[in-house]
Parts: sequence; C-alpha cells; structure tokens
Amino acid sequence: MPNNWGKFSYKIDVRDNKLQIIVKEELLKIFYTPDEYKILKEFYNKVIEKKDEQLVIGRV
Repeated sequence: MPNNWGKFSYKIDVRDNKLQIIVKEELLKIFYTPDEYKILKEFYNKVIEKKDEQLVIGRV
C-alpha cells in the first residue's frame, strides 16, 4: 500500500514433513478517508485473491 499504510505477507515453509503457512495482515493507519477507501478495498481484494489460491502439494 502507498505510504506504508499497510502490509501483507504470505510465507510457506516445510520442515520435518510439516507444512507451515504464515499469513500476516497489518494496517498501519487507524483512519482512512473516503478517498483512500478505494486503495484499502484493492488491498483487501488482493489479500483475498492470495488466500484463495490453490496449494498443490507433490513430491519432487
């Protein structure tokens, strides 16, 4: 997000035959103006899109 208003991170890790998915959402502003709402909405649409992705697990 512009001006560091918020952050999103998505990390997948495999250790000892265990799958760990770490998702972090962070909003760094308390209030958003009506003009900023479009940016906030786009941010959450991308977050939802990422969370809806299919995870394919296979052996290499």
